[in-house]
Amino acid sequence: MNTSELIDYADHWNSDQSAMIRLVHELWLDLPGVTGKLRYKIPFYYRTTWMAYTQAAAGGGVEIAFIRGKDLIGLGHNLDFKCRKQIAGITFYNLKQMDIPEVKAMMMDAYLL
Repeated sequence: MNTSELIDYADHWNSDQSAMIRLVHELWLDLPGVTGKLRYKIPFYYRTTWMAYTQAAAGGGVEIAFIRGKDLIGLGHNLDFKCRKQIAGITFYNLKQMDIPEVKAMMMDAYLL
């Protein structure tokens, strides 16, 4: 995903959501071989297969949804399935709420699956 696509996507949301979307994007792209692409009008991240997507959530939050969330739960991560069977995610409502080391750990586990 080129930077302008992400900026266009992030600019549709309020300033907190935009900042969180940009931060999550940077964290994903810090992992070797990870690329992003807009699919279904939201950012998806993949290496050899889709790993996760980021989307704006109700109430001004941002959700990081992991495609193999079922497997991440088994690794001890606290994720919400929201009536989904495979995909699980975590929603943040501001940057202060984001535990960056924990987010990085979840991303790394998804990367290694």
